[in-house]
Amino acid sequence: MNINEQYIIIGAGVSGVNAAATLRFEGFEGRVILIDKDHEFPYDRPPLSKDYLSGKIKEEDISLRAHEFFEKNNIELKLGKKVIDIDFDDQYIKLDDNEVIPWDKVLIAMGSKLRRLKIPGRELDNIYYLKTKKDAQQMKKDLKYVDDVVIIGAGFIGSEVAATCRQLGKKVTLIEAETVPLSKILGDYVGNFISDIHHSNGVRLLTNELVTEFKGTKKIEQVVTNTGKQIECQAVVVGVGVELDLSLFDGTKIKVEDGIEVDEYCESNIPGVFASGDCALWPYNGERIRVEHWNHAMNQGITAAKNMMNGKSEIYNTIPYFWSDQHDLKIQYLGFSKDWEKTVLRGSLEKQEFTMFYLNDNKIVSALFVNNPRNVLPTRKFMMRNTKIENISNLADEKRNIKKAFK
Repeated sequence: MNINEQYIIIGAGVSGVNAAATLRFEGFEGRVILIDKDHEFPYDRPPLSKDYLSGKIKEEDISLRAHEFFEKNNIELKLGKKVIDIDFDDQYIKLDDNEVIPWDKVLIAMGSKLRRLKIPGRELDNIYYLKTKKDAQQMKKDLKYVDDVVIIGAGFIGSEVAATCRQLGKKVTLIEAETVPLSKILGDYVGNFISDIHHSNGVRLLTNELVTEFKGTKKIEQVVTNTGKQIECQAVVVGVGVELDLSLFDGTKIKVEDGIEVDEYCESNIPGVFASGDCALWPYNGERIRVEHWNHAMNQGITAAKNMMNGKSEIYNTIPYFWSDQHDLKIQYLGFSKDWEKTVLRGSLEKQEFTMFYLNDNKIVSALFVNNPRNVLPTRKFMMRNTKIENISNLADEKRNIKKAFK
């Protein structure tokens, strides 16, 4: 079955690795080539800002698969190689060492890159962007000799790094451009709760502040904001989001907007060309979205691989999910919503154990779970039905079983 075919996967992150594994698990007998510009053996990224940075786990604990897995399953790894050209007519790719590889089908799972600050002083040492294992290794080494850390961006990654640095005994200043951290995703009410958690754990949180300059001689010594604040520090971690680099596809016939457009089978407008993970723009609840989370990347890579093998056999309709560990909070989130009409709180912010439901037209479009994992699975099952709730006040009633609250 498919024994003479050659499949190429561009990107050896969680999406690409799980796609390659799925091809073998599903019985694909052709050649599988996994390419990544990172020289490191494929590894898991979420622990980088948490347990790996804090030293709780070791390097071997973050491998996506054991080395022997790739050998046993005859998955060819080409690491430290960058794809510099892709031809969709003659079906080949070219690497930066001039190797040309033909393909029958290709999966683009390139991920994203970190957005970087273009301000004076950005060339100073001890300014970190946490994306790769190499980044985390350097940070972990240097933080031993640092007392004061400034973190720019109070999103999920910035908040996780802030929590980790506090665990390591560092003085932390967290700078956020918005009035309320995470308010665009979680709303002001929950955003203020997150702010209070940072404060109670010793994080100095500055909001409505933009960093305009880094100062120092060789290493960072001071961060300057637009309001004139000057914050002394010996290290800076920048977490201001990600962006795509899809310049490889400039001038080609693949359809690209804010990502590579794919259908519900993860296939692009070019037959045999698929995309998954951060770089894929896919249909969800009547719109096209792009999701930058581990669980989505894994699941979409698996679905893409099945459809590469078996034609359009499986629809990708997984509800987006992510998690974040901050201080004593285990945060989980289901769904995708840019806005919502109503919110319903089930549980207690004071006890730091609750679920917040976000609704449009009496349908749950997303839900946040804080130290409340037991509600995740029943909520996911209900959201898959995409049905209205007759009495949304039932959602807040903790005396009522959550499954009954959905009726």
